Amino acid sequence: MADWQIPIIILAGASLVAGFILLKKHKDRDQKVEVLYGYPANSTTWLTIYHYRKSGRWVFEWDDLFAEKRSKSWGDISECMMFEERKSGATREEFNEAWARLSERGYQ
Repeated sequence: MADWQIPIIILAGASLVAGFILLKKHKDRDQKVEVLYGYPANSTTWLTIYHYRKSGRWVFEWDDLFAEKRSKSWGDISECMMFEERKSGATREEFNEAWARLSERGYQ
């Protein structure tokens, strides 16, 4: 794929320097897609599951530092309270794979 050229102008004292910044198209990067989020079964810690499309890598991101712990009002801790992130553009195949990976780890 071709690079993008963005013109730039820099003022340095009395000098004017013009040039271009070359940027790779964003599609060359490994797109990170949020697939599932919420509280898995038997856990009080918030979990977000991401899929990196280019590399095929899956990431389980546990938010145990800043997120609030699972409230008892959400029901029994053995219940899975994970949700599909519909706005991220994740595909049905990505949802199915994320659910399978969650189940393999005993969190569903």
